[in-house]
Amino acid sequence: YRLRQFLGHNKKTKIKNLFTYQFASKIIEIPEKIMTEAKEFLSDRGFDTLMPILAIHPGSGSLQKCWPLENYLSLTELLMQSLDIFVIILTGPAESLAFKKKIDDFIRGRKNIIHIAESTLITIASFLRLSDIYLGNDSGVSHLSALLCKRVLIIFGPTNHNVWRPPYNNVKGLVPKIECAPCSSFHLQRCNNKKCLSTIYISRVYEEIKNSLKKEDLHE
Repeated sequence: YRLRQFLGHNKKTKIKNLFTYQFASKIIEIPEKIMTEAKEFLSDRGFDTLMPILAIHPGSGSLQKCWPLENYLSLTELLMQSLDIFVIILTGPAESLAFKKKIDDFIRGRKNIIHIAESTLITIASFLRLSDIYLGNDSGVSHLSALLCKRVLIIFGPTNHNVWRPPYNNVKGLVPKIECAPCSSFHLQRCNNKKCLSTIYISRVYEEIKNSLKKEDLHE
């Protein structure tokens, strides 16, 4: 009841419904003006409303949790070659200038892909609300996306998805299939191979995104 009360819902709200996308998507309200500006921004950059939007946040507050940027870029290239999609790559203050430059170099000369860096949180939220699918690491932006996107894929390497995965039914954690994951922060700082991230292959993530695009409720 206290959780329902805190979130502004009455006593009749069933606990199981608190963890659905239908419920979660109502928690954050974005001003219509901000949403209009986001739509116009995408339209000015060639976005066709018939195209699904994939939002990607390849960063995190800790590089130890990040799937390699090269994997994200290779995956993006593969997706854009085989699927008719629009891609938004999001970065923030935690990502280095070199990290962002690699993204800028990758998208230069390409259509249907943009890089949004150092934007306000409410603006990021507006782009996430417009996105059909989100892909990212275990990060704050990934948790935000769980409240805004119909389909959310989060890559968990060393961190425990049973603890950190947002609880909503629109979220899927991509976890490594190795015995040492998840691990403690002590072992993480001393790990030299990061198999927990390197064994989550591009082909696996590609299939997850492709299958998500087939979901009927994605276009409701």
